[in-house]
Amino acid sequence: MERKGRRSLPVELIDDKAKRRSCYTKRKAGLMKKAYELHTLTGAHVMLLVATSDGDRIYNYTSPKLKPIISEAPGHELISRLFSAAQEDPPPPTAAAPWMFPDCPPSPLLPQ
Repeated sequence: MERKGRRSLPVELIDDKAKRRSCYTKRKAGLMKKAYELHTLTGAHVMLLVATSDGDRIYNYTSPKLKPIISEAPGHELISRLFSAAQEDPPPPTAAAPWMFPDCPPSPLLPQ
């Protein structure tokens, strides 16, 4: 008897644009919910930015303490510049800019 239910999908780009859009929408909603839950349950300060693949839209979840970064002009301009630069010449996926986390020690999980 064949089992019905969820099956795991390979993690690779979905070729069908309609399926890709549907997957993006559902997973984005799940990420936003998890960011909200993390803030609510632990009191952590959370900022989540999700941009469409073409960079037309940027969605965010921001806890109250970090809200000025999103809503004030300097933060808004910084985010716009970051996403513009990412479209032109994306950095390696494991590289974190040192100015992003100046007070954090280097992670042992990331290459130095």
